[in-house]
Amino acid sequence: MAFGTLYGSGVNFSQIDTAPEDNTGYAQDVDTGSGFAPGTIMFGSDGTAFLYVSFGTGGSTGLGYACTWDADYEAVMLTTSNDNLGVPVGVAQAAATAGQYGWLQVLGYGQAFGVASALANGRLAATATGGIIDDAGSVGTFYLQGLVFTTAVGGGGNALAPCYINWPVIQQVGTYA
Repeated sequence: MAFGTLYGSGVNFSQIDTAPEDNTGYAQDVDTGSGFAPGTIMFGSDGTAFLYVSFGTGGSTGLGYACTWDADYEAVMLTTSNDNLGVPVGVAQAAATAGQYGWLQVLGYGQAFGVASALANGRLAATATGGIIDDAGSVGTFYLQGLVFTTAVGGGGNALAPCYINWPVIQQVGTYA
C-alpha cells in the first residue's frame, strides 16, 4: 500500500471520507479532520498516483473496481452504458457509497477486478456489471487504453488481479497502448 508524499505525507489512499459539513467544498477525513478538494492528485511513495473524487450513483463496490469520472470529479463505476470515447478511468481503492469521497488509482502497479480467466497483457473493456473489466469484446466495443492485467485473472470466478495503470481512458476499437 502506497502512502502520500510531500504535503500529503501519511495519506491513506484506502480512506473513505464523509461529505463536508462546513460548506468549504472539501471532504472531511473523519480521523484527522483534514480535507482534500475533489480533483486533488497525490503521488504515492512507490511511483503511484491517485485522484480524489466524490462517488456518485452506485458508489464503489470495493478495491479494484474501475470507475469513470466527470468534470466535477464525480465517479461512478464503469459499465458498457457509460464507456464513452475519451472518458477517463481510475481504479477504486475501497468500497464507498454515493456521496462519500475517496481515491482512484490512475498510475502505477495496482489491482483491478476482472472477469474470470481474463488474460494478461490483453485489451480490456467494460462489462455490463459495474466496475468489472474483461478482455472479451465484440464489434463496436470501446477498449481501455492505459490499463492492463499483468497476470491473468484466475479461473475460479471474477477476482482481483495485478495490473499496471497508466492514466487510462476509453478508446475506440483497435486502438490500444
